[in-house]
Amino acid sequence: MTYIETLAWSLGLFAFARLVLAPLGDHFTRRHAAADPWSATQ
Repeated sequence: MTYIETLAWSLGLFAFARLVLAPLGDHFTRRHAAADPWSATQ
């Protein structure tokens, strides 16, 4: 694998992980923040 190919793969994987993990992380933090009675966001 060349340097360019490696760079392209890592960028693609990073973008894919952001696409998949961002909504999941947002969902979990929202749930836990809502379930936390001591949360300052309420």
